[in-house]
Amino acid sequence: MAIAITCPICNQTTSGNFCEHCGFEIHILPEPISDEVRLYEEEREKVYKERLAEQKRKEKVLSEQLSSAQKELENQKIVSEKTGKADQAKIDQLTKDLKQLSTDLEQRNKDLEKANRKVADAKGERPKAFLLFKGVGEDTVGAVYQGRNSYGCLFGGIDDPNHQELSIDGLKPLHFRIETIDDRFLLHDLVGDMCSANGELIGSKGRTLTNDTRFSIGKTIKVTFIIS
Repeated sequence: MAIAITCPICNQTTSGNFCEHCGFEIHILPEPISDEVRLYEEEREKVYKERLAEQKRKEKVLSEQLSSAQKELENQKIVSEKTGKADQAKIDQLTKDLKQLSTDLEQRNKDLEKANRKVADAKGERPKAFLLFKGVGEDTVGAVYQGRNSYGCLFGGIDDPNHQELSIDGLKPLHFRIETIDDRFLLHDLVGDMCSANGELIGSKGRTLTNDTRFSIGKTIKVTFIIS
């Protein structure tokens, strides 16, 4: 029997792993949970809310532009009927604009639906490790799964189910990657600004990570690797 759950994103009642109202994947975790898992879940919710709000903002702007263009086209047609003089070039341009705006809005709706489903834990498996970021305001947590993981900034446009967008200033769209093979973790710097705890550049060839490995991104972001 399905259990009614309140979605932490939209506060509506749902009964599945995915909220049918906003698409967020809800995790039911046994108590007690570690600080790393708690931070990870809080960050996951925060990032999802930010992404959802941005998508809705863009959708609203497109809807307003579409409504304005529709009204302008109607006004042009009314003027044309009353005067017998049609500014056909303007009507054609407005018709073209309407078609493009409709296409953009349709694509935005698809992007929103896709974003709703693209959560950090979309694979439905428990992370094998966590990344704890400090020096970025509030502590931020990322997850590391079996296989290939990549990380970057919010709204970076990276279309990959194994990519995580982090709310951290200073990250590039595709900043670094961690490959997990069984219990071996390999970190790759894709930008060139990551250093180990002793100041050595990590580089694209990679650096093995063990529990409590420390490294930095740029001059201010400090990262701790924690095996779950």
